Amino acid sequence: MAHGTEDQAMPIESTLATVDAFRKAEKNNLTFIKYDGLGHGCRKATGEVLCGEVFGKMQVWLHSLMQ
Repeated sequence: MAHGTEDQAMPIESTLATVDAFRKAEKNNLTFIKYDGLGHGCRKATGEVLCGEVFGKMQVWLHSLMQ
């Protein structure tokens, strides 16, 4: 899971609750990356778009599963 702290469409608290539920259930099959200052659509308040960085990390993670 990847989530920006400034996402107004889907507040990060919902994702943090999911992460917490996994930990409480002693599950270790969830990867979570928090992006400080990032809003919905991978956009910062400055207008900078970081989709390349976010999706690039996802691609690396997915590729690692195929190894």
